[in-house]
Amino acid sequence: MNEKLSTDRLDRRKFLSLAAGGLAGAALCTPAASLARVPGANDRLRLGVIGCGNRAASLIEDMSGFAKEENFEFAALCDLWKPNLQKTLARIKELTGDIPRTFPRYGDLLADKEVDAVMVTTPDHAHTPILIAACEAGKDAFCEKPMSMNIAEARQAVDTVRRTGRIVQVGTQRRSDGSYIAGAELVRSGALGQVSVIDLKWNDAGPRWERPYEDVKPEEVDWEGYLMNLPSRPFDARRFRCWHLYRDYSIGVVGLLGAHHTDLVHWYMDDPFPESVTATGGVLVWKEREH
Repeated sequence: MNEKLSTDRLDRRKFLSLAAGGLAGAALCTPAASLARVPGANDRLRLGVIGCGNRAASLIEDMSGFAKEENFEFAALCDLWKPNLQKTLARIKELTGDIPRTFPRYGDLLADKEVDAVMVTTPDHAHTPILIAACEAGKDAFCEKPMSMNIAEARQAVDTVRRTGRIVQVGTQRRSDGSYIAGAELVRSGALGQVSVIDLKWNDAGPRWERPYEDVKPEEVDWEGYLMNLPSRPFDARRFRCWHLYRDYSIGVVGLLGAHHTDLVHWYMDDPFPESVTATGGVLVWKEREH
């Protein structure tokens, strides 16, 4: 997905989809950034949000602060859980004054010709199918990590992005953080000499995947839409809210947190793929996990 972008072909809509959807730093450092200051409703980027949970809420809070400056609006929302949809709609109206259209299914949002680009902020298992559908629908996209659940899905997604020519950013946001950018420049400058070992750690205070689910009512959830292509099963509120726990919907902590570390190593070393991988560990503390 790290295709190099020429500022000659980076038109306003594509630039804003990169800047607004992904909070990307690289494009903002180019002369094309000046284009984002040009006002005009006809040129405004109309952004759709697919998945209105915790991650979307955080991005919306951050992005709303520069919506006018960058000339974009939240035009459409999609979520399978009605309370999420209603809460996000109310919050966007409060933050920006926008009143987005709402959709229960992502296919309906992608069919909306008024939507220029989308944010995919769903549970992991939905990332690749929605990203592919967005590209096929002619939408640029910001997709939360992990982009895919497995290598086959990832290859399919990359092939689709290249074939359709869409701009896509995956949510490894450290690449847009000045301190990490400076670190990459330091390592690549050779100032540290030959790097032979990189030791990375992540300490988390608690199981962020464990969420209350007692208030989830079956009549307020599009359970069939949530399962997507997975085998049918009875409604399960815990599977719906605590999806990080289950292999059907998530690749676990490796995808939730580890993706940031592995991406950092590849980026700093300017080496996109490892030659070999070894893993150790187990479900040692939170026994309710499948991972």
